[in-house]
Amino acid sequence: MSTFELIGFRDLPLAACFTWLAVVLILYGVCAWLWARVRRQWVGIPFSGTGHCCFITGAGDGLGQRVALRFAAEYAAHHCSQEEFADRGPDLSPLSQVFCGVLSEEQGRALVGLARQQTGDDCARFLHPVVCDVASDASVEACRKTVEDYCAQHGLALKVVVNNAGVSAFGFAECLPLARFRQNMEVNFFGAVRVSKAFLPILRANKPSRLLNMGSVGALKASGFGSAYLCSKAAMCHLNECLREELQPLGVRVVMLQPGFFASNLLDRASSNGASESDPALSRVYCDYGAMMAETAKNIAIFERLNGGIGGAACIAEAALEAATARFPKSRYLLGIDGYIRATLSPVGPRPDGAGGSTCRDSSWTQPALGRR
Repeated sequence: MSTFELIGFRDLPLAACFTWLAVVLILYGVCAWLWARVRRQWVGIPFSGTGHCCFITGAGDGLGQRVALRFAAEYAAHHCSQEEFADRGPDLSPLSQVFCGVLSEEQGRALVGLARQQTGDDCARFLHPVVCDVASDASVEACRKTVEDYCAQHGLALKVVVNNAGVSAFGFAECLPLARFRQNMEVNFFGAVRVSKAFLPILRANKPSRLLNMGSVGALKASGFGSAYLCSKAAMCHLNECLREELQPLGVRVVMLQPGFFASNLLDRASSNGASESDPALSRVYCDYGAMMAETAKNIAIFERLNGGIGGAACIAEAALEAATARFPKSRYLLGIDGYIRATLSPVGPRPDGAGGSTCRDSSWTQPALGRR
């Protein structure tokens, strides 16, 4: 006897079956909506403005800059104003800090200047630029020591680390030099490994804490013309899953953010990298690089508009804030309309729900490959 016969569905008319299905789907949607609201409001790591700090790599520009400014704004929103802070004297509890990993001191000054221009000193005073090249063991270790010493000196606890730093390159796999593949892996994957290994002892000591990894929807569905970048993000995706299982019993929640196409400067950098290094002779075998780049940029622009244009990246910063503060964050945040479409229709590797896909379908080269975070 089948399951449908056991529960009596065999005797129901087709219309009644669809009615019950619709009711179940509606109830599921309502429950999911309510749980999402509860999760956002149920704070596990409050950004009070004093007591704990965050560290974000690649915070000098792009999405990392958005996340750093949002974290600083959240600290400022729950703390006294600059004038009130000055009136209360030097014995006030030390301010929380958003340690911003930047490539140079000049980039750090530009970040603080941008914060002052947009929100004034109330937000900028929470930003603390630190030079950190995630591709260098010495630079990451020096950065870790700076953050650890500052927290120890001021009685603060590092609670959140965001692996955001990334590079990319457009180009056909045969045309790009091996050095470009190595660079993408060194920054996007080994950089995340390097930073995680350096800061995890601190996060474990300060539990409950969070480790956030900025991935890409490209880790779920790869496409041509972006092999160097997409392979590194796929590796980071699996690193995130390993760390999540290993660290959850130790009080460190690991969360992956996977954006689709959002307006950022990553596209421009990737385009220039591929154009300057691709083998011209080999490129002519496949197709003209310039024409291919123009078609890719046009497709990416469509998805960027669907995801809110220039202001669309704000949802990534909001998702990062929820992942850093909520008592029960999602294990993955899939961001962007195109991200949901690609992950649902063409899954490759781990899906956001934890299921796996094993079928790799052919992809058109005119399909946008990069421009993701």
